Amino acid sequence: MVWKVLFSAHAIKGCRFPSDVKIVEDEVFCVNAAIRSRKFAYVPLALYGHRSRGGSLTCDKNIAAERVKARLISLEMGKALSEYAQLIMASALADASVKAFQCSQQILENQLRPYKQLILKAAEKGLVRKRSASKFLLFCNFPTLSKLFVKSRNLLTVLRGIFFGKRKS
Repeated sequence: MVWKVLFSAHAIKGCRFPSDVKIVEDEVFCVNAAIRSRKFAYVPLALYGHRSRGGSLTCDKNIAAERVKARLISLEMGKALSEYAQLIMASALADASVKAFQCSQQILENQLRPYKQLILKAAEKGLVRKRSASKFLLFCNFPTLSKLFVKSRNLLTVLRGIFFGKRKS
């Protein structure tokens, strides 16, 4: 989110928001600014509150694949940054991919495969939850099996709601 970042004029001179990215365009902008900066810092703490409202793009399950697309663009741009910065961006890609996958969104596993090692390294450093990294790898290595896994989990959730009166929202 651009509004929570301090930029020097030098870093953002000539930076533009991409017109081909529907969401997370601010992340692409920030990566571009980081590349132009002499130095930057990342603080992995939630220092602000965020409220989701119904109808917001961030709540739309159909937008998950777009988020993956934007994170792939950020990672490609971020190759000029430090390895640690790339690992942080890889963690965002892993989380976005798992979310898209769980929402049964169509994403191409061959686009994600080149980032497997980076995501494993991010998991080793504690930047990606082990569970997210495992799901990401399952999807990349066994896409058909992992789709079956998600469909069976969704079916179990529905059955649990029918038999026990609890619905997962």
